Amino acid sequence: VEGVSRIPQELLPEAYALPALSLYSAPIAEMSILYLHHSMTETLPFSDVRVRQALLYGLDRQGIVDRVLSGQALVPGTPFLPGTWAYSLSGVPTYETDPARAGALLAEAGWQRDAADGMLHDASGRLMAFELTASNEQSDVAVATDIADQWVRLGVSVTVQTVRPRPHPSTVRFSSLISVGFQLPPSVTQKFSLAIHSMSASNPWP
Repeated sequence: VEGVSRIPQELLPEAYALPALSLYSAPIAEMSILYLHHSMTETLPFSDVRVRQALLYGLDRQGIVDRVLSGQALVPGTPFLPGTWAYSLSGVPTYETDPARAGALLAEAGWQRDAADGMLHDASGRLMAFELTASNEQSDVAVATDIADQWVRLGVSVTVQTVRPRPHPSTVRFSSLISVGFQLPPSVTQKFSLAIHSMSASNPWP
């Protein structure tokens, strides 16, 4: 074998250990995005911009790249791919990792840690809890698990739910707010809390 175009994420540690292998990294036209279903206001707090900001401040995205993806990813500042003509950070707010600020925003939004369980509850005692949906691909599950672990440290109860990725026709949308690259069962379609979707040239936004 003279060369391969792409090494699966789970095989990278083994590849790095091969002394005769010359490994080169280059950006590809692919992006993973975390969607919040903020229309579900009766059960989820995402309609409050402070909560959405807090969840982003509470994520160490570069840490995910380093820990889970072996450094093989870039952290973009917008939904556009870095290096493309549409990518610009001009006027775009940045969200550097800041757990203290995340906690302050959550408190401002009415979510306080309970002394008994250490988790966030609102004034009525409701627990901040939701599911994070990802495909059952190994790398996607690992990313989703890392995200959930970070949010748990903020006091948020997060359950990772996996689904089998399948081809997704461009004419299908699960709601007016989201379109994902894997199909969900009808019972899940209107009830998901968050979903991770990877877009690429071969799997574009529908």
